[in-house]
Amino acid sequence: GFSDWKDAMSKTGVQQNYDLAISGGNANTNFMASLGYTDDKGVVISSMFRRYSARLALNHKYKKFDLSTNSMFSVTENDAAREGDYYTSPLYAWVTTLTPSIPIYKEDGSLNYDYPEMENGGFNPIMEEKLNERYNKVTRFLGNITAGYQFFDFLKFSTVFGYEYSNTRQFKYFSPESKDGMATNGAGYMYSPSMQRIISNSRLNYNQKFGNHELDATAAFELFSHSYEQFHAGGEGYGQLI
Repeated sequence: GFSDWKDAMSKTGVQQNYDLAISGGNANTNFMASLGYTDDKGVVISSMFRRYSARLALNHKYKKFDLSTNSMFSVTENDAAREGDYYTSPLYAWVTTLTPSIPIYKEDGSLNYDYPEMENGGFNPIMEEKLNERYNKVTRFLGNITAGYQFFDFLKFSTVFGYEYSNTRQFKYFSPESKDGMATNGAGYMYSPSMQRIISNSRLNYNQKFGNHELDATAAFELFSHSYEQFHAGGEGYGQLI
């Protein structure tokens, strides 16, 4: 019979985007806040992408004092199709190993996985997708606060504080029944890098004119901190009964 592998390993891609924003203010204060959500089902089986986001911007001024802040937070989750370095890659299988004469299912309706003529060792990529798992999540925050105070017409203090954080959690699981996990009797890998960055800058500015002369002086202090760490873990014989 005729096997439509492309149809079996693909799906209709559907993307949904939702955004909600609100803004307002008065003579002294104005603000803007927004929320966002994206859901992309992808076109390859098991693929997906989701993103949650939020943003806040605020500006305020009262007499000699001014304040502003801008921040963004997002969480991204995705499960992408395996690339060409994996036996189970659907995209690789479409163009190199699968033909309409190779049956997708056995007569009893179960997935067929014995194809000696296939270059990938005879493994059904649809079954591989069901056996293996992968997950990627990225959390990120970026924000800053700026404040200032005008002591006199000629003397002003201002400070800026910025903070950035990001964390990635990536997990991959290869079943012992799959082509990619057979050599290790199943394997699981976790990778999680994290980054933090802090920037602070404070200034005291003096500016005054004396007749035809002008005096301008600035005292400043800056702080910068950056940290990065990553966590790796892996195991073989993963998911086996002991």
